[in-house]
Amino acid sequence: MAIEASPSEVPRPAGSEPVRPDPPGRPGPNASTVLLETAVVTLVGVLLALGTTWPLAANLSTMAADVADAPFQAWTIDHVQWSLTGGGPLWDATIFAPNRNTLAYSDSLLGIAVPLLPLRLLGLGPLAQLNLALLLGIATSAGGGYLFGRVVSGRRTVGAVTAAAFAFGAFGTASTAQVHATVHVGVAVAATAVWWLADRAARGAPRTAPVVALVVAVVWQASVSFYPGAYALVAAGLVAAVRWRDLGRRGRTGLGLALLACGLGCGLLLLPYLEVLGEGRDFVRAADEVGNLGIDLTRVDPRLVVWGDALGKEGFSLAAFPGVTLIGLSLVGAARGLRSDDRGTRRVVLAGLVLLGVGLFLAIGTAGEGWRAWSPYRLLFEYVPGFKVIRAAARAWVIGLLGVGLLAGTGCAAIASAVSRRGAARMAVAAVAVAGVVVEGFGSWDDRPMIEVSAVDRVLAEVPAEGGVLYLPALVPGPLALATTFSQPANVYGTTAHHRITPNGYSGLAPKEWPAISERMRALPSPTTLDELREIGVRFVVVRASVAGTPWEPLLDPAEAAPLVLLGRYGGDLLYELP
Repeated sequence: MAIEASPSEVPRPAGSEPVRPDPPGRPGPNASTVLLETAVVTLVGVLLALGTTWPLAANLSTMAADVADAPFQAWTIDHVQWSLTGGGPLWDATIFAPNRNTLAYSDSLLGIAVPLLPLRLLGLGPLAQLNLALLLGIATSAGGGYLFGRVVSGRRTVGAVTAAAFAFGAFGTASTAQVHATVHVGVAVAATAVWWLADRAARGAPRTAPVVALVVAVVWQASVSFYPGAYALVAAGLVAAVRWRDLGRRGRTGLGLALLACGLGCGLLLLPYLEVLGEGRDFVRAADEVGNLGIDLTRVDPRLVVWGDALGKEGFSLAAFPGVTLIGLSLVGAARGLRSDDRGTRRVVLAGLVLLGVGLFLAIGTAGEGWRAWSPYRLLFEYVPGFKVIRAAARAWVIGLLGVGLLAGTGCAAIASAVSRRGAARMAVAAVAVAGVVVEGFGSWDDRPMIEVSAVDRVLAEVPAEGGVLYLPALVPGPLALATTFSQPANVYGTTAHHRITPNGYSGLAPKEWPAISERMRALPSPTTLDELREIGVRFVVVRASVAGTPWEPLLDPAEAAPLVLLGRYGGDLLYELP
């Protein structure tokens, strides 16, 4: 694949006039060619995703990125598919019974669960589907990054480096614990659609295709999660600001109609979340709760092979050190753009700087104390409606990565042109740059946990009697709070076997009812607690072996659990039925 030179880089005979930049509305690369290239890059992304996450592909049904968010999101996919095939209400999910709209306590993942529904009908389990979505998310993000870089710059070099920056690197590795943070191709497609719209508007060409692409990208991305959905809108808006003059009146009209359609589509998806907020439930109440959820550009996942020993440390903030490859190429690209006489190159670098700056600003987030408390983002958090819903501000770094990709790609193209005028040599330089990004972001998957539905949940799937299930230990405050909180995803994932309601739960929003129910359940098996469970619709109680050291440890003895009726012991867990 040849790598093009910009107009200012094309050699010219001595004494000839300098090549003038083409006007803003110049025809870009052939659309079918770019789409074919994007498909090829996506296929390469699949291979890289398989390689960088191995042995995940060999253990799709059992391996998970972590023990908390991964099984919970596998449950989310399962619940959506189960509901859509006639299993039960969509938004009134089976967790946190008897609360309503519990699916809206976190990301719905509709945009993932619905396309993967045929795989459920073929017998693929929820964890396998989650892992497949993760692999495809990496690959399609690479394709989306390439599409953006290629369309904006007209260069395959820039497209290739943008693909690597947008899908791989330290941020890509750290994001794999949450599938909605990995599946963010819509952010790149939305930004590309606006650039495409500006090009078409400047040439007086039809604008329907980019408008439709923008709407589909934003609404689909929001159906996965409102985080990347919002970032898709922000990225599109930033590109529109850079290309505002080129859009013209007709282009701006098309953009306005697209944004209106995006608002309508996202508004429908937002309704259950508004109901949750209307119940007085806040996703975030104070800046202290988000203080550790901003981006950390000085840290990487400790598992990273290259930087893990030097910069790897545990923490809640998202580890996103870009790596020396992207940093070095970005500096070269920024210098190249600031000194270039080519308007096209300057515009690419301007777009990169704008995306990088805004992405960094949003991803830093805020905090109740420390230096983040003085971030300008604090003003948005405190005074702009909607920002208190955002917990993990670090995920906005996907916007910055588009900018980093453009800058690094421009730097790579400049180095390639300096090295050689031959296409093969330039392609080799681009390949080295991409390999540098991938290698710096590589982290071993050999130690990832294995997740399975417990034996007692498989038994509950065979029990004909209806009724919900309470899992113990429930939530315990104090020193055991963290342990009992992160034991709940296994319980939630276990319900994928039987789809019974449960007061247990795990989500982005922690409802006040769950700690209160947990507190009252310490009195089990008192008649009052049994009556409350019956009111909720609970018929079974599972006592895990892990209750040792908690208030429910006596229930490991069936004599102490009476009048609960022991149905059996399964893998160390006890299954009781309410009398």
